[in-house]
Amino acid sequence: MLGISHGGPPPEVATRHHVPGDQSVRAVIAPRDVPDVAPSDVAVAAEESDSDPGVWASAVRGLPMGRPLRLAYYFPQDSASFDSLRANIRHLDVVAPHWLTIDATGSVESIEGPQAVAFLHGSSALVLPSVALTSKRAGHAIVTDAEVQSEALGELVAAAEPWDGLALDFEGLDPDDRGALSDFINQLGTSLHEQRKLFAIALPAKTRDTTTGWAGAYDYAAIASSADLFLVMAYGFRTGSSGTPGSTAPLPWVDASMAYAASVIDPNRLILGVPFYGYDWNVTRGPPARALRYRDVRDLLDRTGAVPYIDPESASATFEYFDGEQQHEVWYEDERSLAAKLNLVRKYALRGVGAWRLGQEDPKAWVVWDQVMAVPFVNAQLP
Repeated sequence: MLGISHGGPPPEVATRHHVPGDQSVRAVIAPRDVPDVAPSDVAVAAEESDSDPGVWASAVRGLPMGRPLRLAYYFPQDSASFDSLRANIRHLDVVAPHWLTIDATGSVESIEGPQAVAFLHGSSALVLPSVALTSKRAGHAIVTDAEVQSEALGELVAAAEPWDGLALDFEGLDPDDRGALSDFINQLGTSLHEQRKLFAIALPAKTRDTTTGWAGAYDYAAIASSADLFLVMAYGFRTGSSGTPGSTAPLPWVDASMAYAASVIDPNRLILGVPFYGYDWNVTRGPPARALRYRDVRDLLDRTGAVPYIDPESASATFEYFDGEQQHEVWYEDERSLAAKLNLVRKYALRGVGAWRLGQEDPKAWVVWDQVMAVPFVNAQLP
């Protein structure tokens, strides 16, 4: 599995971006230094830190102020992801290396590599390691079993210690665990903020509150104050298992998802999650579709001579081609479709944008990324 896609709305079950495999021992490094900040910022944060440690963390740990935040996931199993990380670190404020997993005993493992650790430790970007569940069973045990939960909380706080915080990516939980998940998230947020660490959560997108399906376990309102950042995974509307080809992030659905999120969670904490990937459906044979990086899309265009266009309904890029007798339909994201989605950051006064994932993108996407994200906020405030 290439870890190309993750997230997805009910009722479909999307491919999680966790990839099981050989686990290496977590590297031992010194905690990152706190970035320099203005004395006035520290004073204000200190006054408020007793009532809300997250305020201290947000102000002092170096989140950019006055413009949208730029975040992307790094996927260590793919060498192209590291190549992109090195080439594009200047475009990022926060990197979420997706190298942690947690199992049904509450034990955290890492597949981080020394090269990436050294590079990130030496960069100016904030680093929030991303942690995924090894299984649905693991998620249930962590949020419902007191002993496992205690172990998990301790392990997760320890995993965040060498870095600037933690990015939680618990996907596919049973909606029956909704209340327990909310309690766990609030406890984890408190524990991380007590250690002056940032806390980010990847949320499954939804256009209204629902207690069933892929997003049913997440009660936005119950966790709205637990984290510094909430990345809404506004992709996965269609996945590789979908029977009908189409955009994984159609703009009307993305718009509605962010509108709902902003009605429940402070927009100053919300990150618009955007996809850098696409799918190739064999329409003749049927699903599953093949997940594509942009370079795969480019290869198909060069080989087939197909002409892509922007679908007016979804605002995503698409084209068709034939492979012998078999018809294919490709849907993906390029710099044009990305620009349409990034405009939602302004529309809903969101904190910023986050991409899944480095190594999949259209190189031109970074030009649009910088153009839209460089525009200063008006009256923006951190949580």
